[in-house]
Amino acid sequence: MQPWFSLGDCDVVGFDLDHTLCRYHLPQTARLIYDSFAQYLVTEKGYDKDLLTLAPDSLDFCCKGLVLDIEEGNFLKLAEDGTVLRASHGTKSMTNGEILETYGRREWKHFNTVSGMVSRSAKYYLYDNYFDLPGALLCARVVDSLDQHDGQKKYDFWKDMVAAVQHNYKISAFKEDSGTYFPEVKNHPDKYLQRCPESVKKWLKQLKSAGKILLLITSSHSDYCRLLCEHILGNNFEEYFDIMITNALKPGFFSHTPNQRPFRTLENDEEQEALLSLDKPGWYSQGNAIQLCELLKKMSGKLDPKVVYFGDSMHSDIFPARHYSNWETVFILEELLGDKVAVPEEGESEPLEKKGKYEGDQPKAPYSVSKQWGSFFMDRLPGLENAEETLVRTWSCKCISTYSTIAIPSLEAIADLPLDYRFTRFSSNRSATAGYYPSPPRVMLPSEESGTMKFFSTSSQSSSAEREKPQLEWIQILILHLSGKPFLLLEEPSTQLYRAIFANNKFTGTQQGTQQTIKRSLTLAREVTPMVKERAAGGGVSGQRVSRPGSTPCGSGVGRARGGGQGCPGGSSLRTRAFPGCPRRSGDVLLSGHRRLDTRSVAEVLGSRRVGPVSEQAVNRHMQSGEPLRKKKGYFKDGLAAIETWRSDATMRTHTRGAPSVFFIHAVCFAFAYGAREDLDAMVPFVNAKYDSYPMLYFSKGDMEALRLQATTTHRHIAARLIEAVQTMLSNPLEYLPPWDPKEFSARWNEIYGNNLGALAMFCILYPENIEAINMAKDYMERMAAQPSWLVKDAPWDEVPLAHSLVGFATAYDFLYSYLSKTQQERFLEVIANASGYMYEASYRRGWGFQYLHNHQPTNCVALLAGSLVLMNQGYLQEAYLWTKQVLAIMEKSVVLLQEVTDGSLYEGVAYGSYTTRSLFQYMFLVQRHFDINHFSHPWLKQHFAFMYRTVLPGFQRTVAIADSNYNWFYGPESQLVFLDKFVMRNGSGNWLAEQIRRNRVVEGPGTASKGQRWCTLHTEFLWYDASLRSIPPPDYGVPKLHYFEDWGVVTYGSALPAEINRPFLSFKSGKLGGRAIYDIVHKNKYKEWIRGWRNFNAGHEHPDQNSFTFAPNGVPFITEALYGPKYTFFNNVLMFSPAVSKSCFFPWEGQITEDCSSKWLKYKHDLAGDCQGRVVAAMERSGVVFIRGEGVGAYNPKLKLRKLQRNLILLHPQLLLLVDQIHLEDDSPLEAATSFFHNVDVPFEETVVDDVHGAFIRQRDGIYKMYWMDDTGHSEKATIASRMYPRGYPYNGTNYVNVTTLLRHPITRAIYLFIGPSVDVQSFTVRGDSPQLDVFVTTSEHAYAVYLWPVEDGSRSAFAQVIADRQKIVFDRASAIRSSAVPEVKDYIGIVERNLQHFKPVFQQLEKQILSRVRNTASFRKTAERLLRFSDKRQTEEAIDRIFAISQRQQQQHGRAKKNRKVAKGYKFVDAVPDIFAQIEVNERKVRQKAQTQAQKELPIDEDEEMKDLLDFADITYVKHKTGVSIKGQSGLAQMVTTARSRAPSISASYTRLFLILNIAIFFVMLAMQLTYFQKAKRLHGQRCLYAILLVDSCILLWLYSSCSQSQC
Repeated sequence: MQPWFSLGDCDVVGFDLDHTLCRYHLPQTARLIYDSFAQYLVTEKGYDKDLLTLAPDSLDFCCKGLVLDIEEGNFLKLAEDGTVLRASHGTKSMTNGEILETYGRREWKHFNTVSGMVSRSAKYYLYDNYFDLPGALLCARVVDSLDQHDGQKKYDFWKDMVAAVQHNYKISAFKEDSGTYFPEVKNHPDKYLQRCPESVKKWLKQLKSAGKILLLITSSHSDYCRLLCEHILGNNFEEYFDIMITNALKPGFFSHTPNQRPFRTLENDEEQEALLSLDKPGWYSQGNAIQLCELLKKMSGKLDPKVVYFGDSMHSDIFPARHYSNWETVFILEELLGDKVAVPEEGESEPLEKKGKYEGDQPKAPYSVSKQWGSFFMDRLPGLENAEETLVRTWSCKCISTYSTIAIPSLEAIADLPLDYRFTRFSSNRSATAGYYPSPPRVMLPSEESGTMKFFSTSSQSSSAEREKPQLEWIQILILHLSGKPFLLLEEPSTQLYRAIFANNKFTGTQQGTQQTIKRSLTLAREVTPMVKERAAGGGVSGQRVSRPGSTPCGSGVGRARGGGQGCPGGSSLRTRAFPGCPRRSGDVLLSGHRRLDTRSVAEVLGSRRVGPVSEQAVNRHMQSGEPLRKKKGYFKDGLAAIETWRSDATMRTHTRGAPSVFFIHAVCFAFAYGAREDLDAMVPFVNAKYDSYPMLYFSKGDMEALRLQATTTHRHIAARLIEAVQTMLSNPLEYLPPWDPKEFSARWNEIYGNNLGALAMFCILYPENIEAINMAKDYMERMAAQPSWLVKDAPWDEVPLAHSLVGFATAYDFLYSYLSKTQQERFLEVIANASGYMYEASYRRGWGFQYLHNHQPTNCVALLAGSLVLMNQGYLQEAYLWTKQVLAIMEKSVVLLQEVTDGSLYEGVAYGSYTTRSLFQYMFLVQRHFDINHFSHPWLKQHFAFMYRTVLPGFQRTVAIADSNYNWFYGPESQLVFLDKFVMRNGSGNWLAEQIRRNRVVEGPGTASKGQRWCTLHTEFLWYDASLRSIPPPDYGVPKLHYFEDWGVVTYGSALPAEINRPFLSFKSGKLGGRAIYDIVHKNKYKEWIRGWRNFNAGHEHPDQNSFTFAPNGVPFITEALYGPKYTFFNNVLMFSPAVSKSCFFPWEGQITEDCSSKWLKYKHDLAGDCQGRVVAAMERSGVVFIRGEGVGAYNPKLKLRKLQRNLILLHPQLLLLVDQIHLEDDSPLEAATSFFHNVDVPFEETVVDDVHGAFIRQRDGIYKMYWMDDTGHSEKATIASRMYPRGYPYNGTNYVNVTTLLRHPITRAIYLFIGPSVDVQSFTVRGDSPQLDVFVTTSEHAYAVYLWPVEDGSRSAFAQVIADRQKIVFDRASAIRSSAVPEVKDYIGIVERNLQHFKPVFQQLEKQILSRVRNTASFRKTAERLLRFSDKRQTEEAIDRIFAISQRQQQQHGRAKKNRKVAKGYKFVDAVPDIFAQIEVNERKVRQKAQTQAQKELPIDEDEEMKDLLDFADITYVKHKTGVSIKGQSGLAQMVTTARSRAPSISASYTRLFLILNIAIFFVMLAMQLTYFQKAKRLHGQRCLYAILLVDSCILLWLYSSCSQSQC
């Protein structure tokens, strides 16, 4: 997303009417609204007559953003997290104690975290616009009255208030002159309405002239709208707008569908019948944003016109327009006017009304700062003693930056700007004040980046002195023209004067951040510049005074005081050699800004101003010590030296008083911060991974706040799904929590538990205040940890359920580590280690360890990788090393083999492909993050988007169901799509397709994702989503395209289109078993070192479906695949033959050779099955007609003596498909009949016949879909129409099908089928065939088609087919033929894998050094080394440790002597001296690997319990205290590693360190006391400086000693 917003980029500009285009005289209107409601309550409902009288200052109670707690009678002002900041019971303010007692310091119970919006309900009401605010005052006074007379505890006045609103604002009130409001406005419009300024009218015309489409969308009825528009714009107001929509009933206009709220026309301001669609501009009533957007697409000629909408209500305008329609939004916020006078300046002469005060009987403007409620934007938390130091944003303020593009006080504020003016927009990666124009609210300006803010209290309890207290964090920028050079002074109250030189004052830096900083400073400076110039003309320059209580203000210049106060001689507070005395040149300019600059900002400013490169370190030194920032020696040509600020002794004494205290506080804070981390060097700066804490798998601890911010801004649509998922779990925990009973846990396929845990853990990260969810997550993990096994009882050989549980459990452990108790951390880690060890051992003997490009492999491998990374972070390096290397050795081979797949497809189909990529993309992310193995430029990844984009049916609800499948995707695909967009494509198309799928997903019925899959990828989708990539469809979106997947052997046409009439989808499959890449690898003996035929692949999820097709006219599935079912030929849209010539599942019929009668998986290894293949012969689209031809003879038994088996598909019309099967037999073929199958898994077929031509049809929601058939002699055989249920154990019920049998003739037989959509009326269908040619004639009510087909490919003809459509001749010649080329083997494929394997080793080596460096040269070193080397035999381990220990001692001694002689080598690091024991770990790894491989090859039965004991001995052993130097025998591997790697036994050196640390602390405090008592009073500065130097050196020694002590646990 661009950081700026411009109206020039928008195609459509929309406006609200009330308080946006039409501005009211607010005090008068507020009183009128109050009187109209009060009159009704008193006269109609019998309320107290005192409600009719209103004191002028009563309207101070009215403040936007208040929430009425109806049951309690309380009004609340909320912080951005839902905390109650202020409250009143009725009109009486509640004290902090009352607030805390009633609501606590926590989120208000009704605060809605789903959308960030507080909606309205029967229990509470949000006041967010000026029409509502007087009602808030009336309700408060009603509560006061009821308390006074009835003493009520609960209140039921709300229904009467609603009746008062309806009485005054009902649709008929304007026409009937009922109520008080409308008659009064009609009679005195000038009293209440402001006429539209000429600048705004001119601006509207300018927008129209620029080609913008102008909308008016208002909830006001048409008659009231007409009154307003005529008064403010004139009688020709309709000329300003292209479309006017009244009675829009926002926010429902944006959220409702066309069926719920259609558009209606108007006649004499009366609504007429509903419209089915919106076809042209005009004036309409009610309606919805969906149909409006379709009209805007037509009017603008763009698929996605950019719309901006101006409105004044967050609830009705801004939030729904952004949330539901994704429009740009401009918030009209008149509070920006009130904020300008929130802080009175000395000498102000503003009207009292603008100050929020009252003059006589004049009420204040409602946008002014309320005395009772304070600032609309910020406020202090209740119950804090130091309230003035800590402010928080209000909930209303947060909504502005979350849902608005920009915020302005009125249209007039921008009417004079050019249309291409670039406004800085609100965004998650910019400050919260970025989007306010022309300037942010003053109260938000100081110290924006810091954790605390200073604020002027506006509460009635604040004293006058407090209200006048200045903001202590202001920064002043002064540009003084000295010697013709602009000179920058940055001054902050608590430090020295910052200074630097600008080479010029044009502010033309190239860095955008620099430009924005300077522009904001200049904008704010304009407020005081006229005053400066006026005073300069009188002979002196004086700036805005920034003084503190007790300071002596300067008459001119910048007065500042420290301690007892100080002024400047001659009226100046600045006295330097460069500008002695206060500046008095008439050309001097003073610019005053209020934004605090950090070191990076200063460095960027100076660097971009051509001063030369300035580092942050130099700026930091300048800020701390006053060291000049100079480009050359001296600053000016006249030889003046660099400016020496605070030169005199008096100045020095004054401005350094208190510095020792500040220094000491900084030193102590630094020491605490340093000591807070267990080991400062434990962080491994490899890519972005950090191993000093949790989380670390996908993100680090420091990223969590940014993630939480994203959840409320750019990622809120994903966060909303996470919230929905967790709320569903919390509402029915027993349905989602794992059972305690192991039998119940393992009784069924239990992947649901691991799958849902990741989303739950991510929710806990984003919303840590939700204790219920955190407790559920911990209970979830406790239940999983209690299971003896995560395997399924009926499938103990399948590790996939275990992998789902492991990856979810390890991810949750990583995310939730800080929420777990110490006992849980250790027990859960043991569970992860046991499961990972089992997976590692199984990888040598299970198929997923050597069967590549199969969904089980990445699923299991990423689980093992997650487990190993978690253990690596705990210091279990040998186990983690073994497991990580095994994962990489497997997966890196798969990644190399993927280069053979040139079309980005996966042979298992789209559904199982999403299963594969769910884990494959996690693997790619993790190895890049942790080991710097980058696969993001992989050629397969670059093509994979097409695999999802070209297979989506119109409407984005389902995909082509080739191979085992559900209706769409098993996992995602939103997560995978945003991954591709962020890391591979970077064009917004992935985000766009994810958005379309998310928006159109089936929410109930067939196609709904299962409970175990729907939320599985939400956490990765959230982490990978890149909001800066604007959703942009591919360039060819909206146009049906033909796409051929050369590896998969699939052709698709018409994918990813809207579900509209004449938007068809057609697919055809005829390819090689396992895809061309795998088939060729097996049959051409490629990658010999890795591949041993079909043993290394698994095509079990494919179907016997060569030459099958699907057809969905209008996007409605007519002919479908049979989803996930038995691997029988007749469950696919293909042919079977009779009589059978081999063993057959359905004798006498025989299907394709991969059909397996005794297994639920496809046969692919044995007999002829491994050679099964089809071929796409031709595929082309011309003039809207599509021709596809496939050859399927290779998929059948050669003994059937089939010479050719061609299937031809010709899409004549979007709803008319012609299919021709040609069966060419050998002379001695035994075949007598062929039978075809056509399926629909949703709707049963019904029989029909027309003129002896048999057919079938299905009934869909939009009409009847029909099919007819005959052979090339004109004979039509009656079909069998039936349904077939799948056997038990399959996820789907079954299928409905049509079975058409054709008797065969030698040598060629042709069968012709016609498939017809509901909008096509076929009047005739005839066939004429001879041996070389087939002619088919089809006539509809609108078109006539003649099709000439030449099936035989003998080279005698140059064309496959010819179609004449209404006299248009379309020829499909040899250019339509598919030409395939061989893909060469990847060069040096072994070397590629080996080089990638080298990437992860340095990470473990560095971690090993860090572990041993903490215990080096101690008894713990020996124990730690024993633990790291415990896989080798005992004697070799002891020898290796003795050698390493001796080397360690020698290195320690040499290093000590070198330090003693002060000859330590440059670059020497503490960890560099640690001996490398990793070579021994690698020796052990090779032994374990060889052992496991030998066992797997022998296929011997394995005692898994014994093997696990050898690999990971995690038996529970009671901890026993041990003496130094004694190894811990018998202790569990996990406990031993924790104990040894992290123990720090006291030593002699530690004792000395402790002694020196204590002495040094004592010396430091003595010298500090001397400074504060004796030297502080010294007249000479030299003594102070010397003591400062001694204190600095002593503090460095103190920090070094503290570091040493922390490492040795002294």
